[in-house]
Amino acid sequence: MKNEDNFIEKLNEYLEENKEVKQMVDAFTSAFDSNSDEFMDIECIEIDGEEYLILKEFNVKGTTYVHLVNANDPEDFMYRKIVVEDGEEYLYGLDSDAEFEMVIAYEQKYLFKELKRKQQMMSDNEN
Repeated sequence: MKNEDNFIEKLNEYLEENKEVKQMVDAFTSAFDSNSDEFMDIECIEIDGEEYLILKEFNVKGTTYVHLVNANDPEDFMYRKIVVEDGEEYLYGLDSDAEFEMVIAYEQKYLFKELKRKQQMMSDNEN
């Protein structure tokens, strides 16, 4: 819980300094409020001596990717892919810039779909 609190504090500081990013984050996070099916506890793992929060795990073209954010620095994020070897799961870096761009594009597409779905639900509730 301490890591999550520290991350939230650092993220809020960053967002206060970057108003345009804050507006975008507010729009996206409204799609994932605590009433959403997507809400879950956030896990934390250690990579190279740093603690990272696992924000999302998702599948693209048969590969499972993980979106990680440094618990102490919200600007430090990464994507890793899960590879199973001998029945054990390992996190590996992406193979290329093209793979990174594909993962970013998928995540953005997913977020926009969720935002649109949430807006439609709110619109339906108003009628």
